[in-house]
Amino acid sequence: LFCAARPELVAPHIELLPTYLQYDSYAPVVHHVCDMLPLLLPLLDAPRRGLLEKLERLLGALVFRVPEALLGQTIAALCAVVAKSRNCQLLHELLSRFCQMMVRASEPAEASRLRDQLLRSVLSAGLLCRHFDFEAPGASAEARRADGTAVRYGGDFTRTVFEQLHAFVPIAASPGDASAAGSGAGGLRGDKFTIALYALKAIGHVTCRRHDLLLACRATLAAALGRTAAPQLRVQALSNLSELVRQPAGGAKVAAKVGKEGREGREASQLAADASAAASGALQGHQAAILSAMGDARHAAVRREALQLTRGMLEQGLIHPMACIPQLMALEVDTSRQCASLAKEALRALFERHAHMVSSPGVQLQAFAAAHTLQAELAALAAAGGAGTPCDSPGAAKSPGGAPDEAEARLPRLMFELLLPQRRERLG
Repeated sequence: LFCAARPELVAPHIELLPTYLQYDSYAPVVHHVCDMLPLLLPLLDAPRRGLLEKLERLLGALVFRVPEALLGQTIAALCAVVAKSRNCQLLHELLSRFCQMMVRASEPAEASRLRDQLLRSVLSAGLLCRHFDFEAPGASAEARRADGTAVRYGGDFTRTVFEQLHAFVPIAASPGDASAAGSGAGGLRGDKFTIALYALKAIGHVTCRRHDLLLACRATLAAALGRTAAPQLRVQALSNLSELVRQPAGGAKVAAKVGKEGREGREASQLAADASAAASGALQGHQAAILSAMGDARHAAVRREALQLTRGMLEQGLIHPMACIPQLMALEVDTSRQCASLAKEALRALFERHAHMVSSPGVQLQAFAAAHTLQAELAALAAAGGAGTPCDSPGAAKSPGGAPDEAEARLPRLMFELLLPQRRERLG
């Protein structure tokens, strides 16, 4: 926390950090060091070569050792070190090894034996493409594969990795296959479904930097967001889109640098504009599916992820408030307290800026209809003991019969509380 607030005060002590990257001795603090390095290294004008080499050696080993939850922080730290040392060959060799593992694990004879290595390779490849620009001038390098052969990588290497990852998500042609993964009736099942889920997550990491690749996976995202898709795929697809809202494009970072003038500056600005347009187009192209996911009564995790994405789109002006106000009001009756609380926060923020829209009688009628539909579906699932209802709504108040407490009497009442100070007392 101190490093995040005042990194310039911690930078003089960066030489002490490599000691705490020894996983056997300091496993509980490794993730803290990985979080600090991307903040500290840009502050150093000329870091000592020995320090960079030591960080590369330790972080390169950690990529294969840390648990999956720490993989993102570790790779981000390693890419920050390479950005200073310019040792692009290290990242090319890592990415080459992961891509070769994906090819080997695709063979039927090796699929079951290399399952765990494949999942780690898929996720690591996506994270490397997210945190390092392999297409930047001077980033091409000669790398050695695991079999010892030397290969020089250049050109659009990220697109090649993206296409390899995309091949593991065979749901675009038939959205029904995704739902079969959850039901167990044909289509994706078992390991294939897990690999597709990991590949979809890796694609989300790649498109955080390369927004131009969103068009190539539009059909895949549409299938994963479909109402018949498995809930895990829907949550991951919504999470991918949420990353676009939170993470600026790589081109935008370039254009933001001070001192960009002339032709180079105009080209950087144009790249940033194109990337922003691609991300905005992708989000708005899936708007109907996002709003539909907010009303998915079967899975609270889907509703929660769609709600958080919608809030981000509202903050950045990527969706019109009138399109989502009725659904936000309807979520006030959600049996998941977290979803209901998030919806109320978003509605209060909208009321401060667009009171006339929120208080429109037509919008309120749509909200009551959506709330009635959602409440009826939630009650039906609870009464029938529907799959996913108990775990998806851990905070729901239940009556002895299993249905949500006072489900019949619940209505969206926040709107009346917001308008109460504006009411005038009637005379006579």
